[in-house]
Amino acid sequence: SENVDPLSVGSSSVLVASGPVEIEGTILVSGETLTFEPAAGYHYLSTQAVTVSGVASEAGMSLGSSHTWSFSVRDLEWEGRASLPIAPTALPKMAVTPDGAVFLAWIDVADGWVARFDPRAGWAAQLLESTGTPVEQVGIAADEQGNAVATWKQGTIWTRRFDPGGGWGNATDLGGSFLSTTTELEVGCQNGRSVVVWAADPPSASRTIWESTYDPSTGWTAAALLMPDDGSTLFEPRVACSALGSCVVGWQREGVPSSTWARHRGVSGWDAATVIEQDTVGVHGAPVIAMDAAGNAMAVWIGDGNVWANEYLSSSGWQTAAAIESSLNPPSELQVALGSLGDRGAAVWSQSDGNRLNIVASLWTSSGGWTTSDVVDTEDLGDATSPRVALDEVGNGVAVWLQNDGTRFNLWASRLLEGTWQQAEKIEADDTTSATGASIGVDRDGRATAIFRQSGSAWSNGMR
Repeated sequence: SENVDPLSVGSSSVLVASGPVEIEGTILVSGETLTFEPAAGYHYLSTQAVTVSGVASEAGMSLGSSHTWSFSVRDLEWEGRASLPIAPTALPKMAVTPDGAVFLAWIDVADGWVARFDPRAGWAAQLLESTGTPVEQVGIAADEQGNAVATWKQGTIWTRRFDPGGGWGNATDLGGSFLSTTTELEVGCQNGRSVVVWAADPPSASRTIWESTYDPSTGWTAAALLMPDDGSTLFEPRVACSALGSCVVGWQREGVPSSTWARHRGVSGWDAATVIEQDTVGVHGAPVIAMDAAGNAMAVWIGDGNVWANEYLSSSGWQTAAAIESSLNPPSELQVALGSLGDRGAAVWSQSDGNRLNIVASLWTSSGGWTTSDVVDTEDLGDATSPRVALDEVGNGVAVWLQNDGTRFNLWASRLLEGTWQQAEKIEADDTTSATGASIGVDRDGRATAIFRQSGSAWSNGMR
C-alpha cells in the first residue's frame, strides 16, 4: 500500500448517501487513509452507501474504477450518567441545535452562566455579566445555524448572543422598568432573529407583558408592550420561533373567566394579539407553544380541567381550538413539541388516575389531528411528574420524567418511534438520592441530551 496523493482527492472522491440523500461531510487524507467525517452524523438505523473514485497514490497509481460498499448504522443508546462541569443553584435551561450542539444557562448562587457543548470539543462555560447585582432568572435559545441568545434578569433584562464564528458577544441591557421578583422571562431564536418576552409588575398597576426583538441588520428594538395595558393582569408569557424567523408568543389574560391569548410575529412585524380559545365559561391558562420550520405553530394549554389545542397555519392564521383530553382528574405540567418538518407532534402532561400521577401523552399528525391520550410510564410504585418532550425533524423523539419508586424520584425516559411510545426505562442509576428536575433536547437526527439535578450536582445522559 502507498500514501494517498492529497491532490487527487476532491469533494466528490468519497460520496456517502442514505438512499437518495447525499450526506454532507469533510474528506481527510492521512498517509494511506481517507476519512469521511459527516457534518451532522448518520441517522440511526440507516444504511449508508459509500463510493470512492478518482483517487491516486503519491507514486501515481490510480484506483481505477470506482468502488462501492455499504454499512449499517446502529440504533441509539443511552450512554449513562455523566457529571457536568457546572454548579447550578437550580436546573439549567437548555437549548439544542439541529447539529447536536447543546447550550445551557443557569444561576450559580448570584451569578448567571452559560455553557456550550460541542460534540467534538466538549464543554466551554462563560460568565454572562458581572455588575454586582444578583442574577434572578435566565433563559436560552438556539437556532438552525448554531446561533444562540441568552437572556437574564439582573435588575433589568439583559441579553447576550453567541455566533458560531465569533463566540459570545457583549451583553446588551434591554431595560425593562417596574420589574418584580416574580418576573417571567422567555426567549426564542431562529434564523438569526430573536425575541425576548417578560411579564412585569408596575407599582399599583396590573401585570403587563413586554417584548424586545433582534434583527441581524438593526439590532435589538426598544422594549415595548406586547398587549396594550387595559387593566387586565397577564401571566406566563411563552415563546417559540420557526426556521423562517417568525415567532409566536402566548400568555394567560386574567378575567371572568381567564382566557388564552397569542400574538404572531412575521419577518415584517407583529400581527394583532388574539384570543385563541372559544370557551367563554371555563378558566383557561397560558399555552405552551411549538413551531415547525415552515412557520406553523401548535399551542396547547389547560382550560376548564381539560387539555386544549389550537394550530396556527402560516397560510391562514389560527384555527379552531378543541379539547384533546377530557377527564374528571385535572392535568398539569403540560409540554408540547413538533417535528421541524411539521408532520408530527406530541403533547405530554401529568395526570392522576385516581390512585397515582401518570405521564400521559397525545400524538398529533398533520393528516389525522390528535390521538386519544395514552399513559407513557409503566411503573406503578409511585407518582410520575415533571414530564418534558423533544422531537427530531421527522417527529421521532424522547420524553423524560421523574418517577417515584416508593422511596425516591428517579429519571425515566421513553422513546417515540414512528408514532409509538417504546418501553420506558430508568436512565440514571443513583439509588441514594432523588433526581430533582430534568430537561430534554433532541437534534435533527434523533440524538438526545437529558440534563438533570441529583445529589446537589448537575448531570447529563446522552442517547447517541
